[in-house]
Amino acid sequence: MNNKGKTRILVVDDEPDVRRLIQILMQDSGYEIIEAAAGRELLEKLETPPLPDLILLDVLMPGMNGYEACRKIKENKRLEKICVAMYSSLPEDELKIGAQKAGADAYITKNIDIFKLAKKIVSLLPAKQ
Repeated sequence: MNNKGKTRILVVDDEPDVRRLIQILMQDSGYEIIEAAAGRELLEKLETPPLPDLILLDVLMPGMNGYEACRKIKENKRLEKICVAMYSSLPEDELKIGAQKAGADAYITKNIDIFKLAKKIVSLLPAKQ
């Protein structure tokens, strides 16, 4: 949680409409949303505090894909405790296996109802202290 007391969610997706939709959905619930359009931009944002409480990370992106970005996060001692949820329109079995291999904490398929998505995101956030 950042110094303002808001829970921070970093949404990483190369599709601006998807990032915007998640931002609208979660900001209305009082969460601070940070956006990145690619894996490299995500890693740059993680170089300076405050760190996010949750990273919602798309798998299919140009350049560095989500699996590679997740592995880099989980290999970094300073970042490894951040909850990373992979999400994609890939078939669920493929997403689950890839997310597990990358070290992700969770996976979410993009083909779920928007309210179920919000509920799943909230369930992954650390409890406020």
